[in-house]
Amino acid sequence: MLSDRIQQRNIWLWALYDAANSLAFAGLSVFFGVWFISEYGASDGWMSLSMVMTTVILLLTLPVLGRYSDRIGRRLPFLIIATLIGGSSLIILGIVASYATTRSIGTTLLIFLLYSVFMLCYMGSLAFYDGLMRGLSAGRTLEGLSSLGMAVGQIGWIVGLLLAYPVANGTIGFFGLHGKPGAFALGGTAFLICSLPTLLFFREERVSETTMSMALSVKESIRDIKELRHMSGPLPFLIAYALFADAILTLELFAVVYMNITGGLPENLQTGAFLAAIVAGVIGSALAPLFARIFRSTHRTIVVFLGAWMLTLVTLAMAASTLTFICCLIIGVFSAGVLFALCRSFFAALVPEDRQAEMFGLYAVFEKTASMIGPTLWSLMAFIFISFGPDKYRFSVLSLAFLIGISLFLLKYVPDIRKQHGMSDRVKSTAP
Repeated sequence: MLSDRIQQRNIWLWALYDAANSLAFAGLSVFFGVWFISEYGASDGWMSLSMVMTTVILLLTLPVLGRYSDRIGRRLPFLIIATLIGGSSLIILGIVASYATTRSIGTTLLIFLLYSVFMLCYMGSLAFYDGLMRGLSAGRTLEGLSSLGMAVGQIGWIVGLLLAYPVANGTIGFFGLHGKPGAFALGGTAFLICSLPTLLFFREERVSETTMSMALSVKESIRDIKELRHMSGPLPFLIAYALFADAILTLELFAVVYMNITGGLPENLQTGAFLAAIVAGVIGSALAPLFARIFRSTHRTIVVFLGAWMLTLVTLAMAASTLTFICCLIIGVFSAGVLFALCRSFFAALVPEDRQAEMFGLYAVFEKTASMIGPTLWSLMAFIFISFGPDKYRFSVLSLAFLIGISLFLLKYVPDIRKQHGMSDRVKSTAP
């Protein structure tokens, strides 16, 4: 049993890691597509291929590695490996991209592989990171822990963008690297440095010493995935989560396009609106446990804020004024902060305590797999209603509201686990 002092330190080290990986992903998500397509001149098909490839690999490996992690009672070694490989690949990507002055198939393949390796490690690490959550104690609730990590992660996202912008714009350099490639290398370096305290000083309590072969882990994972449909709650929750997370992330992806083309907002006003929205997301993440207490149920709170998101999307699709566009953006990101914080804690309570890493591996896979649905639906609706000109994207936004509506329907089949089983809101003091 770890002492209360070590557990308190573990909580803050765990939350710090959320900020560290946000530092890496913030600059990459904003600048890579622009650099790869507009500046380097490659096809966006490479990025789509990377998404498909990483999704398939995650689907085949994460549940198995998660099962293996659960059986041996360790999460941290997997997190360390994913962090070191992911951060290093991002730094190398920045270096290669800086010297890629001419496009060639060899260079494009190398950039594609480095980008894919980072995405694999980034998404894969979340299964083991989230799998640590239920083993943390010191009297906090699961909602409080998840909220803390999410809020600190949002702060890391803000800091990551503030660090990346001057490098990406060429105002300053990073060890001789300039422009957007320099921002990639900066993000990878910041990720490795800021994650070091967690990797070095987090103390994981091993509660089992079970030996297990990887072949047996594969067999058991296949069996467990087949049995998932017979468990009360996890499968409909995973599908519901995948759909509404995809809707939210799709809007984030195309928000600049929508605000610019359909809303007609000037660039300086867009920047201010997005910064205000990110701050709102931090506040939403921090207040998530309070809303769970107000509504007396994490499940009910998720339903309420999903309904708020759907209404926000419908309003955004019909918005005519600049103020309405900005208000919808801020309210939507605030609600997203609440939702992502509570969903992680709710899922941790919903699934068996001895299968946390395996189940969070599926959690990451479902989120990654569904990320292909939203962008496809957005583009399809824009194509169908192309005759409406700039307003064609209003139909794309409405299609995302439809995805959230499906999620709300599926949540009817997910039990409120705390009420049903009388589970304490407090995190258990034993590690998973």
